[in-house]
Amino acid sequence: MRKYILYFIVVLMILFSCKKTIEKKIEIIPVKIYEQNIHQRVWKKCNFDLIAKIKSDSLYNPISLKVDNEENIYVYDLPKQKIKMISNEGKYIEYGSGRGKGPKEFLNLTDYYIDSLVYIVDPNLSKVAIFKKDGRFIEDFKLKKIRPYRFVSIGKYYLIRPVNLTERLFILLDKNFKKISEIGNFFEYIEPIKRSILFDGKLCTNGIDKIYYGFLYSGIIAKYDIINDTFEYYNTIDKTKLPQIEKIAGGKGVKAPKKSPKACIDIFFDDDKVYILTNTTKNKEPVLDVYNSNLSYLFSFRLPSDKIYSLKIKNKKLFALLITGEILIWQIKFV
Repeated sequence: MRKYILYFIVVLMILFSCKKTIEKKIEIIPVKIYEQNIHQRVWKKCNFDLIAKIKSDSLYNPISLKVDNEENIYVYDLPKQKIKMISNEGKYIEYGSGRGKGPKEFLNLTDYYIDSLVYIVDPNLSKVAIFKKDGRFIEDFKLKKIRPYRFVSIGKYYLIRPVNLTERLFILLDKNFKKISEIGNFFEYIEPIKRSILFDGKLCTNGIDKIYYGFLYSGIIAKYDIINDTFEYYNTIDKTKLPQIEKIAGGKGVKAPKKSPKACIDIFFDDDKVYILTNTTKNKEPVLDVYNSNLSYLFSFRLPSDKIYSLKIKNKKLFALLITGEILIWQIKFV
């Protein structure tokens, strides 16, 4: 009888221990989400004058666009697994040798970043490939135990949003790709299997000391100040709520519903302002919401096309990649 009592006590201890472990795993560290002082969009009227149109047979299925300070255009050509640059003189330069596992090859290119160099990340190969702007290959840097998904370079640091999110949103690295710290508590507890989808988003920087992350499905923006080592969350103008995740039919995994509003389709920084491309308006038209560098909402404006997939503003010009694969450039003038 005593043996059964001892066995029962041991079982209870194990169950209690498991409960404590589970509770520890789902513990949420409270984070403050700053509200906007303005609670509805302020529309600003602007005129767009079309000044250039680019349609090239060498671009098979471009899905992302970036522009550097010299107005060179960089696009991600999905089928070819390459980044292609169209210079301001109309010349083409390719970064990468296409699909594969070798040097300067990619299996699943997910992001790229442009400063004085061109950085391309591939989580399947756990690497960051670095090129000179003229297309010359510098190196493939293999990361240990980190699968990079989003990437920026700023000052003396690299910042990565990994594929597998554990306890923090970002990983900060030095210029030798050595891990310094993990940054950013989650603003809401999400099951691990759903994190990569519901915390999906895009990065941009002011090029000096601030990094911004716009969440694809949530009306929240994260800001990390490298100099002051502060991490903050801000609500966007319309506070888009996270969608209900669906199971993938006939297979493993989950997905967001197709009709889920996109709070941040694209994000970029220009002229001391943060721009967010969103389709969360009532008629789901793509618009640009504009915030200052401290993420206080300023105004919004409608775009000259409802087919814009990715865009940037540089020198008062709007560079837009359309879902048709065309690249259009407009001169912007606010009324």
